[in-house]
Formats: sequence, structure tokens, C-alpha cells
Amino acid sequence: MGEVVHINPPTPAPPVKPVRRDDQKSREEKPNRLPVNPDDLEDDIPHIDEYV
Repeated sequence: MGEVVHINPPTPAPPVKPVRRDDQKSREEKPNRLPVNPDDLEDDIPHIDEYV
């Protein structure tokens, strides 16, 4: 089911592909944000354990 949801968004993506400047910025921001998410989640988990 999760895969089907990802296949739907690709429709609005085509317009962004023609724009090389947007593609480069989007790719740079995505890789940076991905590693930041796991760090934030890990920090939040320990904090939640302490509160519990």
C-alpha cells in the first residue's frame, strides 16, 4: 500500500524535473534533511523515556 502512495506524487514531480536549478536544490536539501530526521527522532526517543 505504501508503494502506491509514492507512485501518486510522481505526477506533480514531472514539472519540477524540467527545472534543473530546482532539482539540484531539492536533491541537496533532501539528503541533508534525511540524516537530520533520524537524529531528531533518536533525541526525542530518549527524552520521552526520561519523562515516562
